[in-house]
Amino acid sequence: MNPYRELGVSPRATDREVSQAYKRLAKRHHPDLHPDDASAAERMGRINQAYGLIRTMRRDGQRASSPQPAPAPASPDRPKPMAVAAVLAAVVTFFLVRLLLEALFGG
Repeated sequence: MNPYRELGVSPRATDREVSQAYKRLAKRHHPDLHPDDASAAERMGRINQAYGLIRTMRRDGQRASSPQPAPAPASPDRPKPMAVAAVLAAVVTFFLVRLLLEALFGG
């Protein structure tokens, strides 16, 4: 997907022009204005994605002519949410068992 083509602006468009194009298209294609048109929600999703991609590219300093960035791979240093939950459950269980044993046998 070319985000500039999706919004109908040039890659050399200013941030203000990009924002105005986004707002114009959002007003025209917003699903709330077209409740019976299923394609309006899909079109609005593409408009949002294109606008977000342009903003991200510009924020990160990528040139307008650069290709669409590949999604960043998951960081191996960052733990997965389920792993964090499992560790937290193990710690809580440890302390609950410890409290129970102290209550039963004194400590």
